[in-house]
Parts: sequence; structure tokens; C-alpha cells
Amino acid sequence: MLRRSPDSPPARWPLCPWPHCGHRDGLELGMPAGPVPGAWENWPRKERCRRWLPTAVCGQPVLSDRIVGGQASQIGAWPWQVSVGWKGRHFCSGSLVAQQWVVSAAHCFRLNPFSDITVTLGAYQLANRSSKSQTVPVAQVIRNTAFNGTGTRGDIALLRLQRPMNYTPYFLPVCVPFPSAVFPEGMACFVTGWGNIGFDEPLPFPQTLQQVQVSLIDVDRCNEMYNVPPTGSNSVKDTMICAGYKEGGKDACLGDSGGPLVCAQNDSWFLVGIVSWGQGCALPYRPGVYTRVTSYGDWLQRYVPGLRFGIVPIALEGGGNHFKLFTSTPLVTFSLSLLLPFLQWEFLR
Repeated sequence: MLRRSPDSPPARWPLCPWPHCGHRDGLELGMPAGPVPGAWENWPRKERCRRWLPTAVCGQPVLSDRIVGGQASQIGAWPWQVSVGWKGRHFCSGSLVAQQWVVSAAHCFRLNPFSDITVTLGAYQLANRSSKSQTVPVAQVIRNTAFNGTGTRGDIALLRLQRPMNYTPYFLPVCVPFPSAVFPEGMACFVTGWGNIGFDEPLPFPQTLQQVQVSLIDVDRCNEMYNVPPTGSNSVKDTMICAGYKEGGKDACLGDSGGPLVCAQNDSWFLVGIVSWGQGCALPYRPGVYTRVTSYGDWLQRYVPGLRFGIVPIALEGGGNHFKLFTSTPLVTFSLSLLLPFLQWEFLR
């Protein structure tokens, strides 16, 4: 949509050239609220660049800059990330994939009574509940029947929420890749969560959502790493994917279980992996092991009505209004989760 400026506008408002504006079809140039302070050309670009709500798509945050490797992001950068709680206490993470469905790890749901499980959407700081977040009970937990403990296949679960949730800029679905999608080794991706930041070192107050960039590692090379020193076993299956670095230093950890490993393609974030297991945290030759989502596409579609793969358009709550892509006031940021190597044993995260 193009709009005219009341202050000697150009005959036609050009498309917003700012690279941080995200996908082209969901953008327009909107006028700031209140009197126009001067010529259109002098307006701050962040005041010009706005998003038309009904044209959002999965995997594209609307509240923050695009993610740049090594930098902290703002609130709303990972709007599909959810906190899974038991009796009000966070114990695992998950990813919103549809209005009533969250994907998580099967190993998170072996002991807890399902009736006491809740999901908090729009969570950012666990210790500071935001008015923009919503907590909803879980009506059903569906675990993949192939899962049978640490290192086995099928470490994936679906949570059906008690009611469908309207999408807002604070909680949006991540894109689910086609089963045939390829995410090559060495691709830079992100894992996010509220897990430990070191040995017996929980995330400190106010428990702000952490992100860390990791590199994808194929199964064969991951098994080679896990055989240093030689063990003679191939513990990483073809339904899994690894991410991290040979030298260690960056990884998911205890408390991150069920959370997303996401990779960007065509300006959208795709759910490539689910935090599953590892040997220690951030140790050399011990990258994190994730459930490979492309291996479970048929299983996901069997239970989630109307689930579509790829980049899917969605409608945000409040359609017809405008929502500024950037705010004029600073937002709280969070730092990378750089985990200290420790204790070499295998565990579910």
C-alpha cells in the first residue's frame, strides 16, 4: 500500500529500501502518528517502515531486526519459542507451529502428569511475566511411539493447546520444512532457550531468553566426533542432526530440551531441529544432537489439522491496523549463551 505525505510528498512513495524491513510483500510506508515533523525525506526510516498485519508469514518476526550472527536480539525475535511449564514452573521449551499446536521433545513428557502442563507463548524473561504473553493449559500430549530413551529415534512430541491462539507480534509460528528440504552442513543456524549456561549454573535472574549461533554437522561427521576417543558406536541416527563446533564452546544445555534449532531460508526461519541430547555441554568433539524435523513431516501432518510445509501466510490479531516494525524506545536485549565445557556424560536436555 502506498500513501501520500501531506508535506510535499513525492508523486509515489518508493518501496522501503531498508534491509531490516523483512519480506517485501508485508511492508508499506506509513506516516508517523501526530503532526508530520518535516519533509518526508527527513523522517527516520524506522518511522516510515511499517508492516500491514494480515500479510505476515511464518518464520518472520515483526518486532525486531533480522538476526545477525554474534549479536543479541530484541524481544520478539523468536516469537515461536514457548516455555513449557509444570505446575507453573518452566521445565522444557517448544515451538509454535500452528494456532493450537506446539512441537517439543518426547523425553520432556515421561513423568509429568499431562493435566498440570501449560504453555506460555510470548515468553521472554521467565522471572518477569510480560503483559504480552499468554499461558494456556495443554489439552493433549502426543509422543512419538518410536522414542524409548536417550539416543533413540522419535524424540519428538506434539502439544495440543486447550484452545486455538490468535497470532500476535509476540507469538507467531515457525515454518515447518518440507520433508525433502535440505539444510547443508556448515549452515549457520540458531538455538534458543532458557537452559543452564554452565555446569550446575542456571540462567540468572531475570532468566532472559538466550540465543546462540551454531553450525550444522551431518550425521557421519557427528558420529566421527563422538568416536574421539574411539568408542566403536554410531550413536547419532539418520533421524537426528547435530549442531555446534569441533572445538566446542557453544551449545544447548540442561533446560533447553524441546526448544528450536532454526535455520533461515528465503528470509524465513525454519524449524530444522529439536533440542534432544548431548554429552556434557559445549565440549570439544561433542556437538549437540537434535531431532531432525524433516524426518517426521508425515507424522506431524497426521496429527496437526491442515499443517502446511514451507513459507505459509498467516493473519495477525488486529487485522486492518498497522503495527510498527520498529519501536522508538529501546528494548531489552539478551546476550549469547556461551556455555562452559563440563562433565562428559550423555543426558537428555
